[in-house]
Amino acid sequence: MANKEHASAQCKYYSICGRDVEGNPADGLCILHSTDSTKGAYAFAEALATHREHHGDRFRAFVFPEEDDFFRASFGEMADFSSTTFGERYKIADFSGARFSGATNFSRARFNWMADFHEAVFSGRALFAGSSRGTEVEYIFADTRVISRRWLSVRLMPCSFWRQT
Repeated sequence: MANKEHASAQCKYYSICGRDVEGNPADGLCILHSTDSTKGAYAFAEALATHREHHGDRFRAFVFPEEDDFFRASFGEMADFSSTTFGERYKIADFSGARFSGATNFSRARFNWMADFHEAVFSGRALFAGSSRGTEVEYIFADTRVISRRWLSVRLMPCSFWRQT
């Protein structure tokens, strides 16, 4: 009987990330989609960089473990952050100064603390419908510019700019 190589299981979001399951096989998730709070930040950052090189700005259902630094990042014709989870409590999703050249989708995204879009520029359609927040999240859109006003949908729950203690 010929030996068959054991094929690795694919992440259940394989069509987005193209990665195999990492960590707990029962979860069926790669490092980019895993909800494991102990996943390594360095390994995640390496996987994210590789993902962007090969798959562009498609981040649907990613789970970012640390402070998410997209400070002055540039996103191409489609940036998909739908159903993405940003950071743990007291971690910032920093999109300040970011440039979104095309359509941007943050629908059903979860910001667990603060999302900073200060001086971000949206040149195409921007969708934030259904985005949720933890109990102490702040959304900062100060000095954010939307170049194309043809389609902008931002429906967020009211929140204050200062965390109450």
